[in-house]
Amino acid sequence: MQDLSTYGEDSATYLSAKDVLLAYTLRGVDGLNALPLDKKAHLLRKAIAFCRTEGNEQVACALVEYANKKGLVVWPGRGRNIPTEGSTRSYKAQQLKSGDPFVRVSVSALGIRKGQAVTVRFGAGVIELSASG
Repeated sequence: MQDLSTYGEDSATYLSAKDVLLAYTLRGVDGLNALPLDKKAHLLRKAIAFCRTEGNEQVACALVEYANKKGLVVWPGRGRNIPTEGSTRSYKAQQLKSGDPFVRVSVSALGIRKGQAVTVRFGAGVIELSASG
């Protein structure tokens, strides 16, 4: 198969969501890595939506997991992009009425999904989060 790393970058070629699905079907994650998806995250969103409408939730979940690992924003919304490994962020402490101050931190960079357990370790001036299990 030809090198796809520059496919879709110039005006002579066009990269579509079906190309993303074909690359994943034929070569798996290696096929996705060969595409210039860092600037074309919207194609992943379209590919995921197509898989879900066709009832292929397994491929849709694999594409979402790939996007999360790469730090690509597949579902743009409020807030900042998903943090990537090694990145540094500053957060402001929040407080609700008479409760204790807290920090709201995204855990999707750890591969944690809704409902999964998270282990929190408190040290001297450090709080560590990790996926349980």
